[in-house]
Amino acid sequence: MLFNNNVAAINTTTGFDLVAGTARIASLRPYVFLLDVGYIFMVLFAKDKLSNLIKDKTLLRDISLVWNSMNALFSFFVVALLLPECIYALFFRGWEYAVCTTGDFFTGRLSGFGMYIFTLSKIWELFDTVLLMLRGRPVIFLHYYHHALVLFQVIFTYPDTGSFARLATMMNAVVHSIMYSYFALATVSTSVRKYSKFVTVAQLLQFIIGCYGILYARGRINRGEFCETDSNQLPFHMFIYASFLTIFAHFFYTSFTKSRASSGKRKMK
Repeated sequence: MLFNNNVAAINTTTGFDLVAGTARIASLRPYVFLLDVGYIFMVLFAKDKLSNLIKDKTLLRDISLVWNSMNALFSFFVVALLLPECIYALFFRGWEYAVCTTGDFFTGRLSGFGMYIFTLSKIWELFDTVLLMLRGRPVIFLHYYHHALVLFQVIFTYPDTGSFARLATMMNAVVHSIMYSYFALATVSTSVRKYSKFVTVAQLLQFIIGCYGILYARGRINRGEFCETDSNQLPFHMFIYASFLTIFAHFFYTSFTKSRASSGKRKMK
């Protein structure tokens, strides 16, 4: 019990100002909406112009290495901020509490700040796409659909998502720690690319658990049981997670399963 209380106390020594944080996020919403629209237009119509903007491939590789390394470190930092509260919620209070009780997640000294900067990070993550376009790499639908929709989701539902945000944010921060670390390493070593499949598997697990968490919360609300999340937002979150699961599963199949089967047939011939 003492260890339990100490874990909780790490996060609550000094609270995060949720009122001020919410006001700052809300003030960004009109600009984020315009940014998202502009982002889609950029992807659809400006690819050729950006791909010829910087000719120095070594410079672009170095920028990519620095960018992905910084995002990996940032994601690890967010995980560290969220971890004490999430350990307390999931391992000391249980799954029901973790999914359906907000507790100190938005207001805790560490987790509140972690959730706040995580939300803001989806704005600058759009540069992932700019970097791909500058390097002349293909920007597939999965990539820009994911970036545009997640940015809209986190900015426009903060903090009303409530308790479900704990599960969603922690999983995403962990997956992004893995993903950006992989991207950084793949920039300097082609041998790392054989592990790309495992990055996609981590993303798929995130969406499967997310869908289950939403259905669990919805079930409790339908039964009239306590669940501290905005029930009106759950269909929106479910649409996002289900669509991501479908698109990423298709990507996994075409990239790793179907391509391997085709390669095997060619070898047999």
